[in-house]
Amino acid sequence: MALSCRVEKLQPDMVLNENIYDSENVLLLARGTILTVGNINIIRKLGLEKINVFKEGELPRPLSNRLDPADIKEFQNVYSRSKDDFKGLLRHISAGNSISLDKAYSIPGSLLANVDSQNNLFAYLNRVDGLDDITHGHSVNVALICAVISKWLGLDRNASKELIVAGLLHDVGKSKVPPGILNKPGNLSDAEWVEIKKHPLYGYHILKEARVSENLLFGALLHHEREDGSGYPLGLKRGKIPAAAMSIAIADIYDAMTSNRSYRAKMCPFEVIRMFQRNYFGLLETGMLMKFINHIAECYLGELVRLSDGREGEVVFINPRDPARPIIQLADSCVNLEEENHLAVESIISGSAV
Repeated sequence: MALSCRVEKLQPDMVLNENIYDSENVLLLARGTILTVGNINIIRKLGLEKINVFKEGELPRPLSNRLDPADIKEFQNVYSRSKDDFKGLLRHISAGNSISLDKAYSIPGSLLANVDSQNNLFAYLNRVDGLDDITHGHSVNVALICAVISKWLGLDRNASKELIVAGLLHDVGKSKVPPGILNKPGNLSDAEWVEIKKHPLYGYHILKEARVSENLLFGALLHHEREDGSGYPLGLKRGKIPAAAMSIAIADIYDAMTSNRSYRAKMCPFEVIRMFQRNYFGLLETGMLMKFINHIAECYLGELVRLSDGREGEVVFINPRDPARPIIQLADSCVNLEEENHLAVESIISGSAV
């Protein structure tokens, strides 16, 4: 049961019974967070008069345990079917057949129907098998991430559906690339790299035959373009890359980095956020990239993580100044990674929720 408490009367060890957002609707503190002196000061700076906390002895179920094993199993089953359905769709359009937007959308749509929030989506994805399939699993993942991005961008239903399907089909051109090149564990030769870089053009021509919309065409053709002109296949620069293609580019990079590949292990989401902050301004559209960085970290609130020194704890607060360095609740204390530069989140402990 919620207890309304005046902010000036908040005390350490009280537990939030509501989410706390900043003025730009970025989640700062999640329901279930154990209050500390530091985050009480943050709440006070927001100018709030009252917030809801749990009564003593009525603590919530931990966020990191919010997924039921049966729900995870069901999501896994739907995910496997979605990959199989996508394989069938690729065969269909690669044969020169047209497709309907609704039929294509049903593949990621069946998965989205199983989650009730963006946080839950990433929690599920942390726990299912088959994410690291470089073609079918990757395409499904990008479609799901595009669904989250479409919400952050405030797209209407039709625009959101188009972006999700464009994400699903962005790599359709890889069906024309020899599997030996796609799955090569070592470095590609110059000739192999030239072939890989043709997949956006292959995808464009496949989808043109399938008579899809421009957003889907440009999603396949332009998702490797970069605002400084260093991308491919056309070397477009700032202002020339459609928003749909840029959204897919962000989702594509994020999923690739957070998935295992033949040439490297997957990276921790917080490390990927740090790389976005350091390496991708000037390459990806600034406003869209900022929105993604500011929101993606909050999708891991409540997750159990392992720090670089081996300690384990729960993500309870995302630092708005540096989303890659959250506050972690340990068994007996909190660690603010913004102040502990020698530490970092090393990994998400996927099995913690089951």
